[in-house]
Amino acid sequence: MKELHQKGDFKQLSATVDTQHQQLIHMKDDFDKNIKTLEKSYKKILEEINAL
Repeated sequence: MKELHQKGDFKQLSATVDTQHQQLIHMKDDFDKNIKTLEKSYKKILEEINAL
């Protein structure tokens, strides 16, 4: 571990993990937005069907 820290590989690994974590958060937020959009579309279509 000490060798990794001295080589800077540990900092590189930490930065990579942080970047991937931020990407996953962004992907989750996008997924949540997509789910909400689908739910709204579903409700609207269901209302149109019931109106017929």
